[in-house]
Amino acid sequence: MSHLVLQTSLDEKQLNYINKVHLSAENLLGILNDILDFSKIESDKMEMENISFRLEDLIDNVANILHLKSEEKEILFDVTIEQDLPTALIGDSLRLVQILLNLGNNAVKFTGSGGSVTLGVELADRGGSQVTLHFWVKDTGVGLKSEQQKTLFQPFKQADTSTSRKYGGTGLGLAISKQLVEMMGGDIWVESELDAGSTFHFTVRLKEQQGVPSLRRSEQGVDEFEQKNAIDRLKGARLLLVEDNLFNLELAREVLVSNGLIVETVTNGQEALELISSSGEEFDGVLMDCQMPVMDGYMATRKIREMDKFMDLPILALTANVMQEDRKRALDAGMNDLVGKPFNINELFSTMAKWITPTKSADNPSPV
Repeated sequence: MSHLVLQTSLDEKQLNYINKVHLSAENLLGILNDILDFSKIESDKMEMENISFRLEDLIDNVANILHLKSEEKEILFDVTIEQDLPTALIGDSLRLVQILLNLGNNAVKFTGSGGSVTLGVELADRGGSQVTLHFWVKDTGVGLKSEQQKTLFQPFKQADTSTSRKYGGTGLGLAISKQLVEMMGGDIWVESELDAGSTFHFTVRLKEQQGVPSLRRSEQGVDEFEQKNAIDRLKGARLLLVEDNLFNLELAREVLVSNGLIVETVTNGQEALELISSSGEEFDGVLMDCQMPVMDGYMATRKIREMDKFMDLPILALTANVMQEDRKRALDAGMNDLVGKPFNINELFSTMAKWITPTKSADNPSPV
């Protein structure tokens, strides 16, 4: 909702207030995500993915984010990459980004104006189809005492009691990073001196892509262009939004309609099934909540897929259930993809654009 308010005309005081609300909500979401990740690790529910990616794209993504954060604090940010580094790799790129952003955000957070942060990577080992990469994040920030370093990677631990008051956070980020690094076959450690900065190191084992390596995003041409224009490509699309929570329904509908999509809403799976099967209205896609009264999204999707004419209708789960088993359950039910709630605007539209193509122009829509 704060995102929507920020798109409207506000005076300076209102803009200041809403920006603070928005930032606080994002910080709270970050804490909840940390706790969720830690819970998954503790209960052995965290699974590593093996997908093809290009290291250059991953580093660019991380560097762009950290560069913006560094600029805000007038900190010099730099990247150093060893030449001839293998970059067409297979592994869990999302978790690797998570580790780098956690270390990078910490470095920026604990470094004062005029300082510097450096992200580096080099080849540590190579054998067969596997490589071990050594990453490091170096800062000129506050540094750590030797006794503080001993507990740094333990959950809910921070350097001292004043850290959480001054800088915020849960004390989970480094513990999660340590677990993720170890799940990727590596180690993590820190070199630091009080008032002289810190360097966080970690290694991970990854596979090299065999045969023809995947292209970089910048080499994919039209695909990259289309990703950046997902919202434009979706304008005019007719969507059925299935959501029982009226707050969530209002939010999602407003985000979609304000970006040029045509939206019909229902509040449970039974209503969705009846509308799709009995009305003459045709939809380009369905955003389906999973947990609903009367009929949940899984059952509704199965019943929709039983009708031949809707076998190819894009159905995307829009749900707070985002564990690996939840994604599998959604796909097994016949859904095409999953978007987690609370949803990120860019993720929502980029995921939709992969599956949904408008059949009618936004400039000349048919009556609803």
